[in-house]
Amino acid sequence: QQQQQQQQAKGLDSSEPSSKQAQYKTLVSTIQQQQLQQASVDVASSTQPLRAAYVGATGAAPAQQRRLSLRRRSSLGGLSRSSTSESLIPKFYHPNGKPNTYEMEIRKRDIVACFDKFPERKAHIAPTSATGRKQFHQIALACGYSEYFKVPLQQFVVHKLETDPKLARMSASHQQQLARQRKTSTVALNTNGTSPPIRPLMKAASVDSTAPSSRPVATDSGAGSGESPPTGSAGKDKRDTAAALSQVTCEQFLACWRDLISHAYDNAAQFIHLLTLGQRNYLTPDDFVPLVQSIIDDHPGLKFLRAAPDFHMRYIQTVIARIYFNINRSWTGKITLQELRKSNLLAVLMVLGQEEDINQITDYFSYEHFYVIYCKFWNLDQDHDLFISKEDLARHNDAAISSRIIERIFSGIVSKQIQQTGRMSYSDFVWFLIAEEDKKHPRSVEYWFRLMDLDGDGYISMYEMEYFYYEQTKRLELMNIEALPFLDSACQILDLVNPREKNKISLADLKRTKMATIFFDTFINLEKYLEHESREFVSTRDIVQGGVVISDWDRYASEEYENLVTEESTV
Repeated sequence: QQQQQQQQAKGLDSSEPSSKQAQYKTLVSTIQQQQLQQASVDVASSTQPLRAAYVGATGAAPAQQRRLSLRRRSSLGGLSRSSTSESLIPKFYHPNGKPNTYEMEIRKRDIVACFDKFPERKAHIAPTSATGRKQFHQIALACGYSEYFKVPLQQFVVHKLETDPKLARMSASHQQQLARQRKTSTVALNTNGTSPPIRPLMKAASVDSTAPSSRPVATDSGAGSGESPPTGSAGKDKRDTAAALSQVTCEQFLACWRDLISHAYDNAAQFIHLLTLGQRNYLTPDDFVPLVQSIIDDHPGLKFLRAAPDFHMRYIQTVIARIYFNINRSWTGKITLQELRKSNLLAVLMVLGQEEDINQITDYFSYEHFYVIYCKFWNLDQDHDLFISKEDLARHNDAAISSRIIERIFSGIVSKQIQQTGRMSYSDFVWFLIAEEDKKHPRSVEYWFRLMDLDGDGYISMYEMEYFYYEQTKRLELMNIEALPFLDSACQILDLVNPREKNKISLADLKRTKMATIFFDTFINLEKYLEHESREFVSTRDIVQGGVVISDWDRYASEEYENLVTEESTV
């Protein structure tokens, strides 16, 4: 599979830009399907013993056993739930599946072979070590990860070395082994006559005079007082200790790796375990900062960005905001294992290590997309304090957004931070802009549905539609354009959406239909509403290039980037 991925990635370099993006999306989809298929196989293999235990203990299928157990509890009454579960669940039960032993042995062999190439079979773990970054690049690939796992993997190893007593003892034994090697070499050195034997302390000066120049020489005051001269052994021990803490041996890394795969059996679970140092089963935005920073530092397509450190954090915030917009379906600010497995993030990271043009990675990491978002934000943020107010947002897209929707946004319906500060941060603006330009996206549908659902009952009623449509009609009157009466417009909207319940629209209705963009633009964006009205017919077809559907956001970002480049070239 890795060879196929590399061959497909090589094909990306020789294609046209449009076809390269199509091939990129196809490759990401293929890798994601392979990861999901592997995860389902592992889960199935782990639940098969559980199913056999059910049938063996009861003689019935699991569904039938549940019915029987309900009757048994109702008749016996005193039967505890814990005793029932203990009798049915096998001792070795893996709810999240179990590792593939054969695959783990292959990974172990690759890791050992990787360390065999390093001097003294050790890798540097100092964060500032360029050698360590190159070494952990190879180690991450040997573990079956993307090369950009290297920083989280490096941080995880450092954390384990600092907190695990067993690894500390391994480090101490390694230092003792080095000391024995030095002692052996010293004895051998003394026997061949190249260095004099150790003399009494009072004669240390004469000993030092015959020793190599790098050894400190005792002073007269020190010799006369009978104090021991500085032999340099203490400093050497400190240097050995520092070296031991700044490097990891193959045995130590394998111990860390075994601990990792004993808690997380697939790449998604291991990704969370690495980024959180094994402390949580979910991801927060701060967990992604080292990962994205390593992409800035190492990806060839971001070489020019590395020369502008002032924009590093803005790019990091953009990437993280886009990750949460696409993955965090629960809106909790915490990406769970299930959400990560359903996403294409890990597949994109795999392709990211094979594609040198960062702009072909339209998911999350595109620099062109970041440039468009940041320029839009910068134009609205007049005082450049990295926050925008209601008045700033009202100027977006030539004041096309409804003021009533803006009031709802700043009331904190879609962001607690906006509610607390009364201002929109850069990360909040990333969500707003993507939701505004790609209303077909499931998260965009949820975004605007929350804003239009005034009473929070899970439906957009006729009253709520009329509340937002009223402002549109007033603005049309100021433009000397005759507005369609609300009832006529509502009938058209209901015919387009075709809700399951009469005269009210649910979130499921809008996700099911392909008309969500027209529905929201009717009440939110006056300019786009007039654009829809001017068309002779409504097209529900998606834009397809090279057999791959191009999202509204990708199309918008590409067009806006070209416009921005043209404007800068003419200035």
